[in-house]
Amino acid sequence: MKGLLIFLSLLLAGCIQLGEVPHPQNYYLLEPLTDPVPVLDNPVSELTIDIQDIVFPSFIDKPYIVFHDRDNLVTHQQAERWAEPVGDNLQRVIHANLTRLLNNSMVYMGPWEQRPAAALKIEIRIEDFSGQPGSTANLTAFWRIDGNGTSRQEEFRQRTPIGPQVADLVKGLNKNLDDFSIALARDLKNSI
Repeated sequence: MKGLLIFLSLLLAGCIQLGEVPHPQNYYLLEPLTDPVPVLDNPVSELTIDIQDIVFPSFIDKPYIVFHDRDNLVTHQQAERWAEPVGDNLQRVIHANLTRLLNNSMVYMGPWEQRPAAALKIEIRIEDFSGQPGSTANLTAFWRIDGNGTSRQEEFRQRTPIGPQVADLVKGLNKNLDDFSIALARDLKNSI
């Protein structure tokens, strides 16, 4: 009886090992601009900016990195993931980039921060934040600025050629986000 229990235990342990070996998971983060920070055209006087909302399609709001090609195919690999929710990462990077690019300004984001009523209000809508390794990293975004008695909307579209690895896609997306932040900062400077 004792031998049968040992045999069954070994058999059960062997069955558990017969499954597919799990693949390691890779986790990626978007990072804010690093040195050197691009010099914007004119020195900016102090701005007060209120980033009210950043919205993006639900197909992007996944824990894994989305691959999107020109044939309308959206795929992912379970092993290639964002290290934090992509929406939180986007908000954090855009906030840090604007704070750095507009260094004399106050940039507010989130409902927990008390902001002055005279702040320039920004709404950001991201329509595409995806790509395909070996092809391009894509960013399509629109922003609206309300303040100083005016309201206007602008758009940003960029496709960055990238290498064949998922890390290349993330670097391309990060470059697009940096360039978007620079375009938005320039537009904010022009709104005063």
